[in-house]
Amino acid sequence: MTELVIGPFSDFFFGKKNRRIVFKTLPGAPEDYVSLDPKRLLALYEKDGKFYALYSTEKEDYYNQFLSSVPEGAEEKKKLVFTHYKCPLGHIVSQEEAEEGVFADGVAYCPECDSELETVVELEWERSDHDLSKAKQGEAPVFKIVNLAGFRKAFGEDVEEWYSSIAGHCYPVLVKVKETREVEWKGNKIKVERGIGYISESHYDPIGPPAYGIGEYEIYEANGKKAYRLVREIPLSEIDLDAFSGIPDYAKHSLIYEVEKKYGKEEAKRFAEGVKAPLSILAEHFPEYSDAFIKECTEKIKKEGKLWWLPSDEVLKHASSEVKREYEKAVKEIAVKKKETEEAQEIERD
Repeated sequence: MTELVIGPFSDFFFGKKNRRIVFKTLPGAPEDYVSLDPKRLLALYEKDGKFYALYSTEKEDYYNQFLSSVPEGAEEKKKLVFTHYKCPLGHIVSQEEAEEGVFADGVAYCPECDSELETVVELEWERSDHDLSKAKQGEAPVFKIVNLAGFRKAFGEDVEEWYSSIAGHCYPVLVKVKETREVEWKGNKIKVERGIGYISESHYDPIGPPAYGIGEYEIYEANGKKAYRLVREIPLSEIDLDAFSGIPDYAKHSLIYEVEKKYGKEEAKRFAEGVKAPLSILAEHFPEYSDAFIKECTEKIKKEGKLWWLPSDEVLKHASSEVKREYEKAVKEIAVKKKETEEAQEIERD
């Protein structure tokens, strides 16, 4: 027989079916519940709402998955009494309601016949003589990653949640993958991708830009879950502009703002041109592109006969008089044609 300290557990109850004490494990344990034979449960400790059991077992390989240590300052439980409430006439009784009645009034009654409920003792457990110093303690060799806490345990506290739902998302987009590897850690096979990218963020209720944070990231994936970590911010001199040229226009728009804020207008312009930002975005950031963009709008209007894209007032403000005049003329012609068409349709209806 081997004596092990196992845990931590978040709660426990009496299992009537197999007459064992059932402990609920914390996220990350290989199983959600562990059933312990009361006769082999030597001691029970509690600290900060977590429980640690000293257990005597022949199945060391199995219980080793839950191996733990009793933390300093933990309080030892001397005795446990598991009970349930029973109606003397056999009516079905809600244990929760009975407990509430006892807590409030010191006694509980059957809701059917109003009889005072009897307390039935299912199990009494008392600590055994033991020497905790001789028990095997340590850290479990198995930890199932199920949430952010697991990834942080494996890779550090600076790991962030990979968030994606119908309400929005927040995660890094890698534009250039530098390394892909698999890491085995405490029973988990974790896929790790390392590369250059940015954070993409979107919410129904917008908070902040939809793209930001150019840097080197690691993305972790295990058991269908993901997380990520910023390895380092990348200086402008190291940014592969060609790699960023394929990102969505809205992301380019946001990242140009970020580069300008950090490095200034000229570097932002070099970045924008390097990632092949469209004229519509270039004109919003740099007045010298206003004429080119408005000419593009004018050509589309003339060709398609529709107002495909209307430049902002800020862009128009920086346009030359001649370019602005041609644009306004094209817009006016479309408006006139639209009015004539509507009048003709009105006559036909009459």
